[in-house]
Amino acid sequence: MAGKAQAPRARTGAPRRELDRVLAPLAGRDLYRDNVFRTTGLPSDATPRQVRRAREERTNPYYEPPAETRDAPLPPSTDPDEVHHAFEGLRDPLARLVHELLWLRPDLGPDHHHNAAVRTHCAAIEAAAAGEDAPAMWAAALASWDRVFADRDTWRWARQRVRAIDDPRLDVDVVNTLKTRLPELIAAVSFALAAAAAADGDTEAAARHVAHLDEAGFREGPVKRARRAAVAPAEARVKAACEAAVERGDGAGLKAAQALLSDTAEPLRVIEVLLGRTDPLSRACRDEVAGTANRCAVGYFNKRRKDNGVSRVLERARTIAASDAVAALIDDNLAVVKTEPILGTVEPLLKLNKIDAAAARLRAWHRITKDPVRKAALAEILADPRRLCGEIREANLGGCLFFFGAKQYGARDHRSTTPGVRTHVTTLYLTFLWIPLVPLSAHIVGYDTTTWGRVYGGRVPLSGAARVYRVLFLIAAPALIALRFAGPGWALWTAAMAGAIAAVALCGRALSLDAWARKQEAAR
Repeated sequence: MAGKAQAPRARTGAPRRELDRVLAPLAGRDLYRDNVFRTTGLPSDATPRQVRRAREERTNPYYEPPAETRDAPLPPSTDPDEVHHAFEGLRDPLARLVHELLWLRPDLGPDHHHNAAVRTHCAAIEAAAAGEDAPAMWAAALASWDRVFADRDTWRWARQRVRAIDDPRLDVDVVNTLKTRLPELIAAVSFALAAAAAADGDTEAAARHVAHLDEAGFREGPVKRARRAAVAPAEARVKAACEAAVERGDGAGLKAAQALLSDTAEPLRVIEVLLGRTDPLSRACRDEVAGTANRCAVGYFNKRRKDNGVSRVLERARTIAASDAVAALIDDNLAVVKTEPILGTVEPLLKLNKIDAAAARLRAWHRITKDPVRKAALAEILADPRRLCGEIREANLGGCLFFFGAKQYGARDHRSTTPGVRTHVTTLYLTFLWIPLVPLSAHIVGYDTTTWGRVYGGRVPLSGAARVYRVLFLIAAPALIALRFAGPGWALWTAAMAGAIAAVALCGRALSLDAWARKQEAAR
């Protein structure tokens, strides 16, 4: 119908790449510094005629920039290239609309929440760039921007500006897109500063930036996207470091794992501060680093069969692991790395079923070593009676012949190692009339709870009490026999001689064991 104004044609919305092109330069500190109205010194409601005139004036060699005003949060730029780029940006209708929304509006009073948001946020960013901490300013700025984005008048005015610009490259649908993209842009500033602070090790400052943003009341969607975008570089660094570590191979696995833990400390700290320890992405990154370090270090150990610092790498990886599965895997490998080289030194004795001799050697080594890691590994082996286990024998332990025999007594270290099977450690004694006299050996025995059948395990070391009792019995038995047949005097003399012989034998054995232990210590 003639004379009736046509409404702008609705499209599916401005292409995302066009909006990304406009918003990309406005990141971090450049959010306001690269605003075309800040650069040119023009008000955000400048007409095309005012823009052309100002551009012509700038080409005059006698041009003098206008004096700074109180209202403008930043002075105009004096760089010719920046000014030229800004005037070119004013010819882009989408860029102009975005920059108008992010600058002072002359149609509003100086105390209006829009203008207050621009001034306060700009001042907070400049303070952060100068190394100053302004928590109150950040809280006020983000709260003001949240109020701007929640104000329907903001977007009503934006639609009016689209109609006033009247350019076919711009339609009102872009306003709906800006409702989510501009909060995301403002949030990205805080996350970028938080990431930078976390990278520098100032986790408290980083946490404050995140807290201010969480308290501002921004909608969850834009904040979540800005948060993910802020951690994307750190996530990429973690993945690249893990891939580089794996590519180095098992021969250089230890150095690869050490480099990985060092190179990922900073990006993991950034991810943890921005997302939190419980976030799925944060947990996945930590597991990836811990799992890769474990893989590289274990690959090196399997090839060299030496610790050489592998256990320390695994201990660091263990502190990073997030899931129980990765932590359990590292714990299992750490136990093997710490103990396997030690167990290898007594493996010949274990194969011969000389379990108590192997345990005696390890006790001597534990006594003389000064290395805290090795001492802890030895203590771990000796504390578990089943770590030194001989060949499994399915035979009845015991018997009797002419009043003398062998019988099991006692039960310790009860476990359910496999479903339906309960086992414990028992001691086999030399007996007379079923009275236990001398402890001979210790074994794993048990029963199947489903069939109630007996289960026989391998031989394990005697307990400390059993070893002491055996020595005391070997001293006391001759003395008791002498007392029965020769009298108290001979009994005392026999006890003294037996004690002396036992002392000499034990000292000689201790010296031999210490010599073996020092040899093992020197070899490491």
